[in-house]
Amino acid sequence: RSTKILFRRAKSGCQNIGGGIMKDLEWSDIYGEGEIVAECDCCGNTERTEFTDNYPDYKSFQNELKEKGWMACKIHGEWHDFCSEYCRNKYIKENV
Repeated sequence: RSTKILFRRAKSGCQNIGGGIMKDLEWSDIYGEGEIVAECDCCGNTERTEFTDNYPDYKSFQNELKEKGWMACKIHGEWHDFCSEYCRNKYIKENV
């Protein structure tokens, strides 16, 4: 099972992941366990982190992604997630 979670909204424009990274929550067959998944809207690159005890630790995952250069950008009123500035710029060039 997968659930989409909007992490937090950024004020506007492109910002580091303090903003609006969309994540999938993938639950395992074992109660309370699963993965948080972030996917780049340009290249499809994903980052995952496991959780247990029914407690997805979004804050730690957010910090990991930020350290790896992930960012969110609002384009035409919708949030998009990118694993790098390169992917963000490429996506904007091809879609705006």
